[in-house]
Amino acid sequence: MSDPIDIIDVCLGLNTAVDPAEMGKHDLAYAVNAVITEGKRIARADGYGLVRALTDGHSIFRDDGICLVAQGTSLHQVAPDNTLSGIRSGMTGDRICYQQYGNETYYVNGADKGIVRDALSYVWNVGTYNGPTTTRFFEPTIPNFEKIAIHAGRMFGAIGNSLFESELGDFGLWDCSKAFSLAGRIIMVLSVDGGLFVSDEKTTWFLAGSCLDDMAPKQVANYPAIEWGVATEKVEALEIGLSSPGLCSLWLSREGIGLGAPGGIFINITKDRVAYPSSGSRGAALLRGYDLIATLDDSFCTQTALTVGELRGKATTNRSHFPFNSFCRRGDEFLACSDSGIYLLGGDDYNGVDIDMDIETLTTDFGYKGVKSMRRFYLGTNSQGSFAVTPYADDVAGMQIFTENSKTGRQTIRKSFASRLSSGAKHDGRYWKFKIQNVDGADCTINQFSVLPINQALGRG
Repeated sequence: MSDPIDIIDVCLGLNTAVDPAEMGKHDLAYAVNAVITEGKRIARADGYGLVRALTDGHSIFRDDGICLVAQGTSLHQVAPDNTLSGIRSGMTGDRICYQQYGNETYYVNGADKGIVRDALSYVWNVGTYNGPTTTRFFEPTIPNFEKIAIHAGRMFGAIGNSLFESELGDFGLWDCSKAFSLAGRIIMVLSVDGGLFVSDEKTTWFLAGSCLDDMAPKQVANYPAIEWGVATEKVEALEIGLSSPGLCSLWLSREGIGLGAPGGIFINITKDRVAYPSSGSRGAALLRGYDLIATLDDSFCTQTALTVGELRGKATTNRSHFPFNSFCRRGDEFLACSDSGIYLLGGDDYNGVDIDMDIETLTTDFGYKGVKSMRRFYLGTNSQGSFAVTPYADDVAGMQIFTENSKTGRQTIRKSFASRLSSGAKHDGRYWKFKIQNVDGADCTINQFSVLPINQALGRG
């Protein structure tokens, strides 16, 4: 064991879906406030800053129209300078589902509904039937939909466990005698080329076709989406490893990140690598370039690099201090909404709080069953900040070792040490792992981490 052994070189992010003993060389057991770059390196996540304080903020949205956000029971326009203008008050305060159509934004929440046009909220009026004489019954008012989606020239709306459709080209005409029903309440409706992805509280389906009369339902997952956990932006299939072109939708599910591709192709792109919490009922998601940020119950948060890793194993890490219930893109900016306000994503801190990156390597015996101790480590990095490295032998933590770094640019930090326990006793064991943390929120990229173990049976490295 005279040569350093790589613990980290290229990195594929978290692997919490397997036994730690089965992790691969490029996996991390723990990764908080870190991201995986396109070059498969570990970097500190960026931050955010408050741009508009809110009370009970939720449901931020922007597609091609104006930016909207709810504050309690009121709906507001968010101007480019982040000032608010009231659009509607007296609503229920429930989360809002939006759909953009041209310069109009349709919105529903199961009780309130309307259309935003030119920064004003209008009544969603019933349309006028102009076809041949018919005995069909059209609803006298627009139903109180909980979810809506536009597909193939129609609006689709969900109430309870049933999905309804408008007339072709007229979102104000609804014949609700036709419906597609599932066992539980419908919590997601998404349009892609060729059909709709629909989830209730138990399962996920694809409805192939353009209208309910000809749609062919197919179950694509035996688990549901997480309500509100849908990314507004879509990603091109070819750019993330699929063989056929087309825009794909992304959402958070009970089992990981779901990808819905044209024609009903469904792939869980993180299931084989990341175990998600079994509880949680409310999500939010943002596609930011090729990184998908997804939160669960405004707390648990993952970031998945869609261009890193195999199609069924994209590189994922966690974030802390990410308490957001909705996201949107506004031009080149990305906004996040929490109970307390609207935040602009980006920057070197979490609204004044250090971004504490914390990663933990796989556990290894270096291919040798005997007892080892540590002589030194090598940390390849791009950073002017310092790091703290904690070695663990057989799950017992040794003393934390700090690097002192005043240089900029790519470099390798060489640190010689004799691993000790906090008591000063010798620290050794068969199985080793390492925790690496930045100091004082320093921005950094880790390119490589290697160690030089000492084989106690031989008494040398």
